Amino acid sequence: MRCSRCCWLLAGAAVFGLIVGIRWDMMTGFWTWVATTLALVLIWAASNHETVMASLEASPLRITSWVVFVILTGLSFLTFREIMSFPDSASIILGILTSVSLWWTYYTLEPVKA
Repeated sequence: MRCSRCCWLLAGAAVFGLIVGIRWDMMTGFWTWVATTLALVLIWAASNHETVMASLEASPLRITSWVVFVILTGLSFLTFREIMSFPDSASIILGILTSVSLWWTYYTLEPVKA
């Protein structure tokens, strides 16, 4: 089995993250690897836009609903952390649970094919 160009780029991102981790510290190397991998995936998805959209069965309504879900989770996280002074881990968990609860309630009351 041959490694595709994408495979080589992701392996290069891992090596780059490892080099940065050895040169500075492992956490910096980890974040470098995450950022490089995410950038490569986004570039690949943008270059294969039609295939990605067809494979995910993405519609404008589905994309909008996921963006709203992410924004709602972020706002809930900030509310729990900044206003209520909860710890970060509890704020993330409560933010996700709040968003999922509101999402489930909305799609139960207003069934939409998203």
